[in-house]
Formats: sequence, C-alpha cells, structure tokens
Amino acid sequence: MGKAIWNELVQNHWSKEKHIMKCESARKNWMTKKDGSITRHAGGSISFGAHRERMKKELGREVDPFEVFKRTHKKKQGTGEFVDTKSKRISENYRENLNFDDQSSHPSFDLSSWCDVAGCPTKGRVYGYDRDQNFERSCGASLFPAMDGMRSNEINNEFSKEIEEMRAARKKMEEEIEESKKKLECNHGK
Repeated sequence: MGKAIWNELVQNHWSKEKHIMKCESARKNWMTKKDGSITRHAGGSISFGAHRERMKKELGREVDPFEVFKRTHKKKQGTGEFVDTKSKRISENYRENLNFDDQSSHPSFDLSSWCDVAGCPTKGRVYGYDRDQNFERSCGASLFPAMDGMRSNEINNEFSKEIEEMRAARKKMEEEIEESKKKLECNHGK
C-alpha cells in the first residue's frame, strides 16, 4: 500500500470522530467485567472446532466439548488456572452437576447440564459451546421453547440493522471516494 493511500485512510477514516468513538466503545465492551473479571479465553484466534480437531489428533481419541472448554479457558494449554472467574464457576458447577472431578474419568458430555450451568443462549449461542456444533438441533428448541420465536425475531432485527449500517457506510464511502476524485482532478488540473 502506497504512502499516499495510507495517509488518506488515516486522514479520511481512522482519525474521524465516529471511528475513534467506535474503537473506544469496542475497547470498553472488551474490558467489561463479568462475574468479577474480564472474560477471556486461551484459545487465541483458533476456533473451538480447530482446537477439538487438534486435540483428537494429539490424544488419538474423540474429545468432548468440556475437554475443549478446559483447554481454551485454562492457562498452559488447559493444565493451569482458569483465565477468568466465569470459566471457573461454570466448570465447577458442571462437574458438580455430573458428580465428577478432574482426576476421575468423567461421563460423556451432557448438553442439558451444560446449558443449566452456562445459562440461556445469547444471540443463539451458549457460553463455551462450539458454534460449529448444532446447538439448535441438540438443545435449543427442547430446552428453550419460549425463546425460539424471540430468537428468530432478534436475529432478523440484527441482520436488518446490520444491513442498514452497511448501506450507510457504503454510501458514505462512495461520497468520500467522489470527494477524493474531485480533489485529485483539481490537483491534476493545476
């Protein structure tokens, strides 16, 4: 990317008040404390599904979602302390519900118990549960029937809002491009 293009991006986009406010809002949201600590995970940019596949290959067997949860929410690849209090609380409550500890062989993953301790879905997702796994079919409709219609409406509203925001951003970008073209034409004409 050329220096002129970079400088124009900085000047016409990143230094604008709207962009700065959006970044600040995102930073505040990211730093929000939940359950007494800032929610974190130790999985990096690797998806839950990719971690699961790596663990299967590493261990030579199938792994359940709770094992992947521990790997991605504990320090030192799942062997250290939990990265936040929410992860620790949910892990302890889940183990308590199923009556097992980390040293014993635990029963197979129980989605219903997980949903009990992790809480209701937010935006169609349950905390600590893989997005790639079919939550709706496995758990959603049977455990949260009152939320199904609401969830659909929420999703539709979110998509509509996102589409409108994208249209507004596109229009603004088109206007900025036209403005830049005019400036370039004026500069070449001199």
